[in-house]
Amino acid sequence: LDRIAQQQQQLAALLTEQQDLELTLRDHRERLANNRTLRAEAQAAVGPAHAATADLATEERDLATARGDAQRALLSTEREMLESEHRLRAAAERVQALLTEVAENEMVIDDDGTVRPLNPVTRTSTVISGELEEDEEGLEALSLPAPVRGGAEINLPEMRQRITELRGQIRSLGPVNVEALEDLSAEQERHDFLVGQVADLEAAEGELREAIRDLKRLIRTKFVETFTLVNERFGEYFKRFFGGGQAELRLTETDADEGEESEAGVEIFAQPPGKRITNLTILSGGERSMTSVALLFALLSVNPAPVVVLDEVDAALDEANVGRFVDTLLELRERSQFVVISHNRRTIEPADAIYGVSMGDDSASRVLSLKLAQMSQAS
Repeated sequence: LDRIAQQQQQLAALLTEQQDLELTLRDHRERLANNRTLRAEAQAAVGPAHAATADLATEERDLATARGDAQRALLSTEREMLESEHRLRAAAERVQALLTEVAENEMVIDDDGTVRPLNPVTRTSTVISGELEEDEEGLEALSLPAPVRGGAEINLPEMRQRITELRGQIRSLGPVNVEALEDLSAEQERHDFLVGQVADLEAAEGELREAIRDLKRLIRTKFVETFTLVNERFGEYFKRFFGGGQAELRLTETDADEGEESEAGVEIFAQPPGKRITNLTILSGGERSMTSVALLFALLSVNPAPVVVLDEVDAALDEANVGRFVDTLLELRERSQFVVISHNRRTIEPADAIYGVSMGDDSASRVLSLKLAQMSQAS
């Protein structure tokens, strides 16, 4: 009977522990769901700004690449158009010069390209195989009647040689491209189109840069507002922990490359009461710890996090400072859930739940849990 009663007691204890574990598990699941909701809200609030910045930067790079390609295509087209214009102009000048020279020599060009005198002169000559032969005296010149070029003498062999040269130059011109003007018009239209595209790309680039500047100004404005609040709370918590003194955050401008905006850094200035501190390394371990906690609580008071884990923060604090630390922690737990790893009894006392890890005789770790609210109700 004693053994049965003992087993029943163990069974009741196990059932009680099972219920506690189920309640603890349910509590953890609820907190996990709340934490996930808070995390999703935080990501939803911060994500669009980062995504917008990344999208704008990507679009800016794409536009810059497209602009470079368009500029290179435009330069190539302009170069080809200028070369075509130069060849066309040179050909036109050569044709015009030949036409002028033929007109000055009172010659005419037939449809088949043959050049002949405008007013042919009848003379006595012997034609062999289509060529004019000189008589045996080898006359150098032939005087023509006065109507030809105002009565000037014409050297027929030189005239024939000049006509041959002109024919050769006309043939060397090759076929005339009658569509050159149409090609020039098409190239000009293409040039105007590319110029318009480049102008559109430059306008889009300007709009993107303006949007990025607006976003940077908004981020800096929000940063300055948050920094002002954190700085104010930091000073308050520092005075509370140290019973006086002063502490503040100071902005420092960092060096930036030419054409870029400088970014602000943050320096921490802390001076406990009765001390003149020029460097934080002069502070003791407890003072540095309390300064860090003051800054952490200032950040949490301005922008609370869903879950905060503090690992041995109170290790370097004395009894009085531990009390101030715990009081401030209780004020902030309404908006954040704190998980504190500590060996200090004063820190553990106001906790809602205590979890301990011990090692048994079998060298296996065992987790012990205790909810102080349930104990107070049971007592």
